[in-house]
Amino acid sequence: MRFARPLLFVALLLSAGAVRAQALDPGAPSPEAQQMLQELQTIKQRLDSVRDEAIASPAIAKEAAAIQDIIEAEMIKKNPALKGKLAHFETLRAEFKKAAEARDDQKAMSTLGELRQLGGELDAARSDAMQAEQIKKRVDAFNTTVRKEIERREPKINQMLARADELVAKLRTMMPPPSGGPMGMPPGGGPMSMPPPQPTPTAAPGPRK
Repeated sequence: MRFARPLLFVALLLSAGAVRAQALDPGAPSPEAQQMLQELQTIKQRLDSVRDEAIASPAIAKEAAAIQDIIEAEMIKKNPALKGKLAHFETLRAEFKKAAEARDDQKAMSTLGELRQLGGELDAARSDAMQAEQIKKRVDAFNTTVRKEIERREPKINQMLARADELVAKLRTMMPPPSGGPMGMPPGGGPMSMPPPQPTPTAAPGPRK
């Protein structure tokens, strides 16, 4: 049975600059800052779109599913009890979806809490399983394929990332940081780049309002 939280082995194009820019405290931005925020958002939307297109291509989607299966098998090999927990996670997701569609917020929230708790345990087990050398090599090769596909679909990707870095740097000087660190970010955040991608599970959706 496949782990229901799909793993997106993608180059997280906005993993530094643009994602952090979302933590900027806009307050009452100046017209210039507002323009830059809008441009940054436009870049983010384009990069999100090209990333989603790349990982939706049939060959990449097939390989992602295969790697996911390998990781699950390694998880269960290390801890056979996880097989039942993976199945229970599937059940919880179905229950959450049903409650959300029925607008049963109480049931949805209680299920979501259990989903998050179990999901954290499964995430930790997945991370441990991914330390296996054969999985690392498979993921590295996959990430290279995804990056090439992203660059094929958007040849200006590096220029877009550089522009986003530039905008974030300027916004840092123009907008006051919220509490908790510079721009609401942990110290040491660097410029936007295309870092070594990591598999990231999609979070369980929140309840409908």
